[in-house]
Amino acid sequence: MFNLFEREYQTLCYLAQGLSGKRVSQRMEVSYETTRKYIKVLLRKTNTHSQQELLSLLLAYS
Repeated sequence: MFNLFEREYQTLCYLAQGLSGKRVSQRMEVSYETTRKYIKVLLRKTNTHSQQELLSLLLAYS
């Protein structure tokens, strides 16, 4: 729906599970900065301004 790449989608799924950005980076085996980049891209692609707003949007679509 939002044309997410696989790693962006993985990041979104981990965030939806309640993981912090640091825990997401550990699970995905990438740096925290890379995870922050994925989150910023997710916010831009979904036209949201915070992780909470992003997760609320996700819940609205589920």
